[in-house]
Amino acid sequence: MCNLALLLVLFFAGLMSSADTSIFAVSSHLKFESKENQKVKSIRYTTLITACIAFIVALFWKSVVDIIIVGAALRMTLSIAMIYMIRKRENSGRFIGSALGGVIGLLIGLLAFGPKPTITIAVLLGSLIGLIFRSR
Repeated sequence: MCNLALLLVLFFAGLMSSADTSIFAVSSHLKFESKENQKVKSIRYTTLITACIAFIVALFWKSVVDIIIVGAALRMTLSIAMIYMIRKRENSGRFIGSALGGVIGLLIGLLAFGPKPTITIAVLLGSLIGLIFRSR
């Protein structure tokens, strides 16, 4: 019985560590371009807003596994776009097209498959199609 309790504590400690790291990462990325003297203050506000949004999502979506799958797919929406930017490409329209294609692929994948790991295929395909789409 003691081992089960310890495993539960370790599981939730790891889960909360990932959750607060993700919330801080989202908040700091949203405020990356803010003024230097206001950066800490604005990151604090966006951290609070992001945590409130995460709390509301958790109230309505009870399955931790489904949230993790959708969160992983959501993180993949920028993978193709970031590879494009890392390779020193300058067309910001393609970056935005790739990111939007990934989000649209995520939504289509959720509607078609539900919160299953196969939605990542839809995300990657949407991101690739968005990258191919030439924007000026």
